[in-house]
Amino acid sequence: MLARMLSFAIQICQSDPRADYGVRLVALDEGRAIVERIFAGILMRLSIPFRQFTGVLLASDHDGIIRLSLLHRDPDLCLTLSESDEDFDMLPQFTETARRLALPRYIEPEPGERICLDICVGVVMLGRMPVIRRRGANAIRRRPRFLVRRRMGEWRLMKPVSPMPDPK
Repeated sequence: MLARMLSFAIQICQSDPRADYGVRLVALDEGRAIVERIFAGILMRLSIPFRQFTGVLLASDHDGIIRLSLLHRDPDLCLTLSESDEDFDMLPQFTETARRLALPRYIEPEPGERICLDICVGVVMLGRMPVIRRRGANAIRRRPRFLVRRRMGEWRLMKPVSPMPDPK
């Protein structure tokens, strides 16, 4: 479901009144959300890194439908990830999505009233850092970019190496 969603690309079709056909396509990739829509006959594609979102929102409307969405400062870029009428299905997805994206959790008890569930200082969320699953990521993060690249050595500085004689 949504917990597995962030490990591979998934596509969501959402309504967008300003798009030509009234819909936009949202794809969640490894580190970003890609939003595509056709506006005035031109295909618009936006790539939004997850760190640009301000949080993960869990909201319900008067019909009892619970929505899980990513909050952005621009209301047009807020993305609805899933909708359901069963709250026990959405709560684990809400927590897992916020944890994987390292974003604060928000709930909306009344329309327009948002409450942050995590301790936040400005835009920084306090707590454990997300687990990095890539080998050698710590070494890459510590070293400058030009030292991480591997380059060929200069021929004039290399010493000739002769083969070792066989011991008999």
